[in-house]
Amino acid sequence: MKKGKWFCKFGLCTMFLAFSFVAATASCTTKTLKVSKAKKASKMVYTNAVCDQAVGDSIQTILMSGKVTVMLTSTDSLKAQPQQLILSREDTQVLRFLVSDPQMFTEDIPNYGVIIPQVRVLFEKSKSEKIELGIDFGLRKWILVDGAGKVQKQYALRKHDLLRFTHYLYPNDELITNLYNCSKK
Repeated sequence: MKKGKWFCKFGLCTMFLAFSFVAATASCTTKTLKVSKAKKASKMVYTNAVCDQAVGDSIQTILMSGKVTVMLTSTDSLKAQPQQLILSREDTQVLRFLVSDPQMFTEDIPNYGVIIPQVRVLFEKSKSEKIELGIDFGLRKWILVDGAGKVQKQYALRKHDLLRFTHYLYPNDELITNLYNCSKK
């Protein structure tokens, strides 16, 4: 009889200890595992005083937000359609950084030729808010064209960053590759 009572007490004691251990473990983990909500990521706001003064607030807003499409128009054939490329998020950020560079907005020097862009970049915030950036690597100029096709601004290319970025996007284009190789010398 004594053996049975001892076994029963030992079993109850073991059960009580096991239950206490589980309860203590559960209460400690519930206190430390608070669900923390992720903070909303703030939208990236571009502020560039030089860009704002050079092109205006409304054009800068279109340039720094919305969808970006790059069109390569440097083919020799007149019937060939431009090669369109919708940029990824990372490439869009790089392009916006390059376009907002203060050295991009240096005064235009007189040119002695007609600007024929090899690359056109369409910034589209909505159907009515569009601006096109045309880059002529031969004359080393870039222009801003509104939705109606009227040239709004014209600047000189001071650096080869946009050419390098275009070569990154279109590595198989012969003209862009030749211009890029000449610029490295």
